[in-house]
Amino acid sequence: MTLRPVAAQQPKLETSVETPTFRLWEGKAPGAVGDEDRDIPTLTYYAAYGRQTSGTAVIVCPGGGYVGLASNHEGRQVANFLNSLGVKAFVLKYRLGPRYRHPAPLTDAQRAIRLVRSRAKEYDILP
Repeated sequence: MTLRPVAAQQPKLETSVETPTFRLWEGKAPGAVGDEDRDIPTLTYYAAYGRQTSGTAVIVCPGGGYVGLASNHEGRQVANFLNSLGVKAFVLKYRLGPRYRHPAPLTDAQRAIRLVRSRAKEYDILP
């Protein structure tokens, strides 16, 4: 009997495709109080796969009460589900409290919307 690693027996999932992440702003975000990862809002792009893509995109804003991000089950998993329906997804990592208060998270979401719309042609999205 030959034993093989479990990972070698698993089928490769289409969701393992590279997911590019980019900053919402060149340089510091408005009102940023530092240069750490938590001071840099980003969008991570998840391309649709499987069935024909629809030209639709959703910006996913994971919850967490403005003090944390449920980036796995309310971010990546939601994006993968949308992808399976032919919908492109962008997961937003926005600035959180207590370091940031209103309007920083809202500003990040607004910027994400403007950025995705401005790149609609690049991502084959129908705005």
